Amino acid sequence: MPSPPRPADEMKTVRIQENILARRERQLLNWLCARMPAWVTPDRLTALGVFGAMLTFGGYAASNLSEQWLWLAIAGYVIQWFGDSMDGSLARWRKIERPSYGYFIDHSCDGLTTALIVW
Repeated sequence: MPSPPRPADEMKTVRIQENILARRERQLLNWLCARMPAWVTPDRLTALGVFGAMLTFGGYAASNLSEQWLWLAIAGYVIQWFGDSMDGSLARWRKIERPSYGYFIDHSCDGLTTALIVW
């Protein structure tokens, strides 16, 4: 007889990251997580990532006026990467994951930021 389904809190997700930079990125993220001040929270990092995507969008849009605005887009993309990469990493590092809420918020923000950057 099959076992009953486990609650979401007990389920572990296996993360598969196999691109050529994944191992070094993971080392960098772990190094940063170990040094992150207590006032930095996963939610703040998510907000930072969304802000970075807005900067990227603004830089791309303004680049129609002058190509110098592309520097803003590049800076925004770095900020977006940092916030998006660190939010879940920090939550896992500090063991404060919220499987349902965190997953929903993270993926909703990922969709929004991807749309902003692509537009």
